[in-house]
Amino acid sequence: MDSLAYRMLDLEIKSVFNEQNVFTPLDLRGSFSSIKERLTTTGWPLLSECAGKVIFILQGDNDEIYKKSLQRGENRIMFVYDEPGGENTAFVIRNNSQGIEKEINDLSNMYIIRSRTDAGTIEARENNYSNFQSVLKSNAQIISTDYYKPDLRFSDFHIRPEGISAAKPYFLRQR
Repeated sequence: MDSLAYRMLDLEIKSVFNEQNVFTPLDLRGSFSSIKERLTTTGWPLLSECAGKVIFILQGDNDEIYKKSLQRGENRIMFVYDEPGGENTAFVIRNNSQGIEKEINDLSNMYIIRSRTDAGTIEARENNYSNFQSVLKSNAQIISTDYYKPDLRFSDFHIRPEGISAAKPYFLRQR
């Protein structure tokens, strides 16, 4: 992916989604000089400000090109996962939550955190839910799994929404 490919990807998203229906980095930044300033000053917007909108988050090996365009203040359609403290950081990845539940919980006071319940086929082969339990304890807001249904070649391991509660939906807070 290069700069042109990312611009084409933005255009593709805009061809499908009306821009008024997408919550963008500039929407989050608002009148502040950066997303960091917004999040440290007022936090995430209220539900009424983003209800019915879609959020796109870019993740990939060459996302630095996209991050640089966000740093220049360009009006881009997608957020990018980054490390805490960055001027444009809104979403953070902590894939392995075991042993860092408190860190994730603390980070979730400002950022939206993505974590995984499983990686590869390890948990499925062992029918091991310890990562899932760790993610739930951590309060990560985005939970990823490869096993929304069991792969019976390995076990009946699967992650279902019934085991998840909406503990801290910060960007969905209401007055």
